[in-house]
Amino acid sequence: MRFLGSRATLCLTLGTLSGCGDHDLALPSLTRDELLDPRTCQECHPGQYEEWSGSMHAYATNDPVFLAMNARGQAETNGKLGSFCVDCHAPMAVRQGLTHDGLNLDELPDAARGVTCYFCHNTIAVEGTHNNPLKLADDRSMRGPLRDAQPNTAHDSAHARHFDAEEPDASALCGACHDVTLDEALVGSEVPLERTFVEWQSSLFGKPHDQGGVGCIGCHMPKSPRRERAAERAGAPRRRSARHDFEGIDLALTPFAQRERQQILVERLVASSLLAEICVAETGVIEVTLENAGSGHHWPSGASQHRRAWIEVRAFVAGQAEPAFETPPPTDAEAEGLVFKDTVVDSDGNPAHMFWDIREVVGSTTLPSVKTRDTRDPDFHRERRVFRLNERPSSLLQFERVTLTVKLLPIALEVMDDLVGSGYLDAQIAEAMPVLAVLPDRCYDPALSQRHPDLLGARPACDVTADDDDLEHTLVWHDSEANAQAPTFRSARVDDAPARCLSHPSYVAVPPAP
Repeated sequence: MRFLGSRATLCLTLGTLSGCGDHDLALPSLTRDELLDPRTCQECHPGQYEEWSGSMHAYATNDPVFLAMNARGQAETNGKLGSFCVDCHAPMAVRQGLTHDGLNLDELPDAARGVTCYFCHNTIAVEGTHNNPLKLADDRSMRGPLRDAQPNTAHDSAHARHFDAEEPDASALCGACHDVTLDEALVGSEVPLERTFVEWQSSLFGKPHDQGGVGCIGCHMPKSPRRERAAERAGAPRRRSARHDFEGIDLALTPFAQRERQQILVERLVASSLLAEICVAETGVIEVTLENAGSGHHWPSGASQHRRAWIEVRAFVAGQAEPAFETPPPTDAEAEGLVFKDTVVDSDGNPAHMFWDIREVVGSTTLPSVKTRDTRDPDFHRERRVFRLNERPSSLLQFERVTLTVKLLPIALEVMDDLVGSGYLDAQIAEAMPVLAVLPDRCYDPALSQRHPDLLGARPACDVTADDDDLEHTLVWHDSEANAQAPTFRSARVDDAPARCLSHPSYVAVPPAP
């Protein structure tokens, strides 16, 4: 790539397009080949580039789980898998004819790997709902939401509805790749496998913006608090621009840019998803309620057939270090009702780990998003699930403390073990898969807050000398006077017996219908 001086720099951001350079130059100076390389964007947009460089969009062709699954899928389908995976994970490489099956990704230039700036910003139409039906102009014009993009010397600029956060088309742009359907050519019939966009459409979040709807950008690309301009050039107007971290659930499993920042972002996003309540009856029965109040789609979502989320509940009596009651681990058959996932089967009705073996999604225990606030609607509180635990206590135990922790594995251990056992994935990668916890009250080391003030400036700093185990759980119920005085404490009846309940501040208890 030729050197880009101050008169030939790129002004590009998913949130905005601004001018940079001298306006007396009428024609854009960058070639299409230069615009294809995300590093070209870096000179004018170092902040956006830095964020993107650590995102799962940038990591899409580096992810060892993706590489292992694609390689195994190509082998087990005798190449029928084709470009099914790389159409979304390396879209520009496919469109440039650099790969068909993704087996040569390590040979490709960095500019062709992952989901790049050009792929999104050169899109002129969304021509379908899944499996990447995006239409690109393949020109030197970059699209964005601004109707008054500033003239610049790098490229032409154009407004596009599918970048406007207030337009449904913006979520359709995201949904085009984040909804995945197994097609007839691959598995013999159409199987809607990943349904994040469809889930969003049926939720309150999917309503029009003027009716309170929130699109994908609202949660996954909020405005950056650290940038006053979309382009770092003299004369660029002051505009708030969107972050380009694209945080979700997945994290890099190998050394990669911005890992610490991504970890914080994912922890924050997960922590804001759920609300919980713990009720403890005088009989010893425990009732836990979870509500998907913060996600605009099911929780978890995406590759839900591979994800595993579950609850861990432990109850302690006074003077004992070990719990008098605890839920079984998620791999135990008795924990089946405590796990959130999609259940998928192969052509013989057996559980399927690899997506090309899947023929049907036979059930889902994921938590739907909020659909309505109308208490008369049958779908009212469809996002809420109640778990009744310790229903046959050996004695009327007087619990002093009950802890709830919601945990999440981006990829289930049994899927990782299957890939390792087949020789396509290194065991060390499987061991690196993080277990995420929903911790609304998570605090951070002061040094971490100093390194990421835009993310943690308002977050509580940990007292490094304190040992507060309550912070390590989603919610903790105490049999204490302080608990009873909490604003989220209430009396109820569970198991036809008096019970005391504690919830998050935002949780609203609604009595069951008579």
